[in-house]
Amino acid sequence: MNSSKVFSNTEFRYDENKKILFYINNKGEKYRLANFEVRIIRRYRLVGQKESLDMVTLLLHGDKDTKLSIKLSELSVLMKKIEQQYPESHLYFDSRRQYELFKQYLMELYEHTADTLPVETVYQNAGWNLTPNNTQYYYSGNDAVYCCSDFRLANDVCFFPRDLINWELELLHIGSDEVMIPLILHSHLGYTLKLFELAGYQEQYIMILIGESGSKKTSLSRVMFSLFGEAMVNFTATDRAIELALM
Repeated sequence: MNSSKVFSNTEFRYDENKKILFYINNKGEKYRLANFEVRIIRRYRLVGQKESLDMVTLLLHGDKDTKLSIKLSELSVLMKKIEQQYPESHLYFDSRRQYELFKQYLMELYEHTADTLPVETVYQNAGWNLTPNNTQYYYSGNDAVYCCSDFRLANDVCFFPRDLINWELELLHIGSDEVMIPLILHSHLGYTLKLFELAGYQEQYIMILIGESGSKKTSLSRVMFSLFGEAMVNFTATDRAIELALM
């Protein structure tokens, strides 16, 4: 039997061949506990505009591997979530205490992992934030590991500069230069405005599009922001408002 984890007071061992997690008490009595084991592969703090949440990413390892991210506070009730979403992963009923034992298994597993797995920072919305090296960086959907936002920057310019330049030149021809140049500059100013601020320039202005109903104001705005990904821009959504504030 392959022992993947050994804890202090009691032992929980996972048999890789039989796909069974065993509980062994101090008397050496062995009970089947589950047909999978849990591995904590990531600890992170999800930082939002109003609150921060302590999160963990789990790997349910059994017949197949399944990743699951939950709040740390939900770890004690993980089995209920697993039963709802992954019915193929289940506890055995050799003992009436299976839920308490599984909860103990998770708590000891977390304590065992907390000493070796650092807590990372993940941002819920796009915007300027400090990196672990204490430098400013604009996190967006491009950094999927560290940012949950759908909004992403057009950073493909490093790889396909000619395509993007030609695309922007095409946009210039939609209307007059007096209209299009300010719109193009505005669409990029969301993340460059911070650079002006760091340089000591507090730029403040309001961009207003005036036109009759149906004159394609919103359509034009969406085209301008299409450089930044496939997600449609909602100019009145709460998430978008938060991202604008962070920008």
